[in-house]
Amino acid sequence: MKFPKHKRLELPKYIEWLKKQPCSMMLPDCMVTWHALDGKTSKGDAHHVKSKGSGGHDNYCIPVCRICHTKIQNATEEQMEKWGTSREELYRIAIESFARYMNEVHCPKS
Repeated sequence: MKFPKHKRLELPKYIEWLKKQPCSMMLPDCMVTWHALDGKTSKGDAHHVKSKGSGGHDNYCIPVCRICHTKIQNATEEQMEKWGTSREELYRIAIESFARYMNEVHCPKS
């Protein structure tokens, strides 16, 4: 007997909100510094801690700039450790980001 494949949790409004947040990684050459200097805001990326292809859900994403996103995607475990980041740390950031979204969007202060 085959078990049905789990459906991925997709949250498009959360992903759009996340892309407007500042980069949470701030690795070397991070775009956040550039935006702070010239006052521009640009759409960031939402990095899935567990890839979408592996069944990663949208609620486990972190806000990152394009440069940091590319670095994270191509990083080895040793590089992540050098930056002081682990998979557990990425999940912690994802949980905090989702909690902030819920507080700001779904439970606004009156």
